[in-house]
Amino acid sequence: MEAKSLDLSVLVEIFNGDSAGIPDLLEDVSQTVDRIEASLIETCKRQDWPGAGKALHELKGMCASSGCVEVAQLCAQTEAILTAERYRQVPDCLESLRSACGRLRSAIREACADQYQAR
Repeated sequence: MEAKSLDLSVLVEIFNGDSAGIPDLLEDVSQTVDRIEASLIETCKRQDWPGAGKALHELKGMCASSGCVEVAQLCAQTEAILTAERYRQVPDCLESLRSACGRLRSAIREACADQYQAR
């Protein structure tokens, strides 16, 4: 079963059912994903594996706590590959992660549009 890009039920629970703050949080999440993704790409280009691990860990935590399931799972998988020092697999993992970040951005745009229309 494929993981969802965005599980809004996590955010609804965080906001105790009051969804008014969700669009603002999602915009923050989107900006943070952009920043960390750029950092991750750069650290991998330099083969800075500890730096890549740090970026992955930060992205995983933020995504897991905000319902960004697919990206969080791919971060965990990529972290495991780095821990096992299987660096040749990193480019494929990074490509999968970049695609997932793109799907997440689309899901966030859609969710924000839906939330603004519901107001």
